[in-house]
Amino acid sequence: MTLEELRDRMKAARVEIAENRLELVRRLLTDALRPIHAMDSRKHRTLEPAVTCWNSLAIPWHHSAWTLQ
Repeated sequence: MTLEELRDRMKAARVEIAENRLELVRRLLTDALRPIHAMDSRKHRTLEPAVTCWNSLAIPWHHSAWTLQ
């Protein structure tokens, strides 16, 4: 991960990190994400059913905002 990519992620997440800490955070994220980037996701099945959240006001007859689809 480059510093520019880190800054883009910070902006997207609306997170502020002091300039003197950016290199440390960049290294930590690079190390933490290495196994995920190395993984071939085509070898792994997705977990189903996926949990989704529905607005209970939009579906007034539904007893819960959480459903399994």
